[in-house]
Amino acid sequence: MLGLSVTQYLIMRATPDSLLRQIAQDFRGGMPQSTSMLPDQPSRPVVRGSGWTPERPLRPPDGIETIDRMVENDTARQRHEAIAKTVKLNLEIAEDLRRFTEQQAKRDEELDPTGQLYSDPDKA
Repeated sequence: MLGLSVTQYLIMRATPDSLLRQIAQDFRGGMPQSTSMLPDQPSRPVVRGSGWTPERPLRPPDGIETIDRMVENDTARQRHEAIAKTVKLNLEIAEDLRRFTEQQAKRDEELDPTGQLYSDPDKA
């Protein structure tokens, strides 16, 4: 067929000739002007030197202090939440124990109204 490969033939069929002519016409006058919203800035003249740059002192990356503070605050918040959950759980356990002790005392009194059978041997 015209000495084209299958891929070239498929590309030729996929792209109309009018589009290719229009693209070629757009670039005949050179590269188009920049459509950037930023104003063009004049370039600085090249300064020749040894190729070495001034030494920069080592320091933490910008913003690391903010991240450290955020992590510390979150750790403190999590610690407070854990303490609050522990206190709440302990209060619930203490309330359950108080109710259990009251119920046990009522049962003991029902089973032994005189208080002699289920009395505490340590008190005697």
